Amino acid sequence: MTDDGKLKKANGKYIVLTKQTWGQLSNSLQTGELEGFIWKEATPAELTAGKIGNVIILASDFTITQPNAVVDAPLEVKATATDGKEYELMVATVAGTSYLTTGNAADDINGAAWQVGEASYTHNNANSNSDVSENTYVKFGSDNYVDMTKFNDAVLNITRTDEDGETLVAGPACGETEYFDGDDNLIATVKHLWMPAAQVATAYPEGQWLWNGSAFVNRESGATLSLTGLREVEGQENVYTDLEYTYTITKVGEPGSTTLGYLNAENDDLLKEAFYIGTPVKATNDTVYIAKDSEGTLYLSADKAEAVEFRLAKVAYGKDENTSAYIASSADTALIQNRKNYASSKTDDGVATDVLNFYSYTLADAVTAETLAWDATNQTFVLSDNGVFAPIVIKNKAEGLYNLVYRLVTEDHTAKASDNKTYYYNEKVTSDAFCSAVKLYGAHNTAELKTSDAAYAFVANDLFIIEKVDAGQHVSGIYGQNIKLFRDADPNYVLYEEGKLLETKDEVLEGFLGLQNIQDATYADMNPAMYVDSAAGLNTWRPEYMLALDVNVVPAGKYCEIHGANAGCKDEHLTDTEGYIEGRYLVNLVDSVKAGRKDCVYQNYNGADYYRLGFVAAKHIADSLVIASDNKVIELTGNAHSNMKICEFAFHYTDASRSAFTIETAYDNEYTVNLETLKTEFKSTQGWIKYHNGVPVVTSQKSEAEVFNLAQTEEEATANETIAASAVTVIAGEGNVTIAGAAGKKVVIANILGQTIANTVLTSDNATIAAPAGVVVVAVEGEAAVKAIVK
Repeated sequence: MTDDGKLKKANGKYIVLTKQTWGQLSNSLQTGELEGFIWKEATPAELTAGKIGNVIILASDFTITQPNAVVDAPLEVKATATDGKEYELMVATVAGTSYLTTGNAADDINGAAWQVGEASYTHNNANSNSDVSENTYVKFGSDNYVDMTKFNDAVLNITRTDEDGETLVAGPACGETEYFDGDDNLIATVKHLWMPAAQVATAYPEGQWLWNGSAFVNRESGATLSLTGLREVEGQENVYTDLEYTYTITKVGEPGSTTLGYLNAENDDLLKEAFYIGTPVKATNDTVYIAKDSEGTLYLSADKAEAVEFRLAKVAYGKDENTSAYIASSADTALIQNRKNYASSKTDDGVATDVLNFYSYTLADAVTAETLAWDATNQTFVLSDNGVFAPIVIKNKAEGLYNLVYRLVTEDHTAKASDNKTYYYNEKVTSDAFCSAVKLYGAHNTAELKTSDAAYAFVANDLFIIEKVDAGQHVSGIYGQNIKLFRDADPNYVLYEEGKLLETKDEVLEGFLGLQNIQDATYADMNPAMYVDSAAGLNTWRPEYMLALDVNVVPAGKYCEIHGANAGCKDEHLTDTEGYIEGRYLVNLVDSVKAGRKDCVYQNYNGADYYRLGFVAAKHIADSLVIASDNKVIELTGNAHSNMKICEFAFHYTDASRSAFTIETAYDNEYTVNLETLKTEFKSTQGWIKYHNGVPVVTSQKSEAEVFNLAQTEEEATANETIAASAVTVIAGEGNVTIAGAAGKKVVIANILGQTIANTVLTSDNATIAAPAGVVVVAVEGEAAVKAIVK
């Protein structure tokens, strides 16, 4: 800068302000601040002449000052014309090109009309009493505008503080207001993004933003937020200003693949549980729960005992129910591979892509399996077998608090062939899917479940809790017991074995499963006791059992090819043997029907088959049941409905009192060979035990299932309490076993799983050894192993 206040370049030319405007050069630039004057270079001769060609020089004298700044060493630059008017130096950007010009003061702000391009360095914000002027601060060699690339590859929270100190949060709101000029031309669209902090979940995607190179994009709703002309505020980290508001932009994470913010069944744990769903009442610090009346209509109740026990069921997206929906929250909309195969948050071209993964669920009564549905006639929510309400996304608003959102707009899932394989992709949700979605809320004044108009609208009572039900949905804890099963409606009708009715040349079935009135003199001598053996899922949310008669428990031991089982010879002659249980096990006789046994099947009114059940000789060893007649092996693995076998039974409670239950089993099993993998694949159809014309059968219709109950019985399904073994006697007592006539002999006592309870040499001819209740196996040296029931 020269001593006389002029800007002179190293090439000897001066920077001057001319009377030519950008609009004189191009009509496309006759907008906004480019109506201001053009800065040019002038030679000393042109400066003396006062014009550059035919363009008049308006000003060549500059004043550079440092006002009360908001950043380190900013400057205000103004050019003073010969008539004393002042013009502000600034940079305006149009269509990606930056132009050096003057400020546009042509607007009529607060009643003051100024000359085009003229600066007013005492002018304040027209909408406030602030002392902050609206002039551009500059630095020579650089400017103090924020380099927006600093927000790349970051998940951000954005807040705004106005001059009154009120702080708002940039939220996902999808509403907007359109502004028109006098000729009804749309001139601006303003989204309603700034929301009270209490209404935005900044810890979750709805309150988080990404920079896409030109604007901030809401991670969940896809809404955009344009913040331009940001400057750093001195001494305050992550704080910026546009001279009207103060913004705090904080990095809270990095783009990638996330399930944070949604209730997701990553594994099956959530699907195994039952839940109460309630909405908090802040005034009373209480919760009201979703309950149902006798007609299935839902209402809100403060009594948890009335609450519905809900189960979640995944809605299938893409290939199967384990494929989540997703949102790709970036400018790049490339499909991201199924999360099970997801390894990177970058697309093939290396661009970081933020992917939100979530599941949708249907809500069903855990006891009745009725699903949440909308009764259009009565305009209310119900639990019903007819109709399913739109799938629900359970979205976090705070830790442990959720919105129940539905009607998300989705795009079709995509399959991509590559290398002779098919890769399935997630269901892609449109970027504004949550903008068009709605949510449930609890209308506390009428104690009803209702729907709102918009997922992001502030609606009172739209928060829900998901509270785990402690009690299970299936009967557990009966393994190793002798039980009797009877109709809940009439306990006199008891399940039992009818007798040896099915002996044939090729097959021996010890007896059909019967269901008769024990008070009838004809059946007075029947023994309804059945032994409960373990099947798949023992000690899980859904234990499955096998039911057997005349059980013989053989514990694990040693075997010598020369001297037999549990011989006392040298160790090198012995090999370990696995324990097993043999007896007559209850099975669905569908396989017998397929083999031509017509007496094992009934038909219902529509022609579907009801299969009878019967007891067959079999051996339970490890995780297999081996049928004695043909050595067929039934693998006892898995605990889902699709894996049930014809010998497995689960007892599903029918109400919250948890006494009565239906008996689930396999209606039909199919084993097929996959010709591509040459592996045997198993498919099961679920069934239930039904009481059909006086005969227990298996039906494929849950609605036909009979309701049963059970009781432990003292009657024996396995062996007598006192068993003579040669000269040795084993007597089962209460919490112990007494062994007579075995002094000096080694005795091993094991439970039904083959676990050793006692291993000792007896010093008395009348020794009593402690043992747990249930079936135990007693092996006395030199004697055959025997079993006993300890009480």
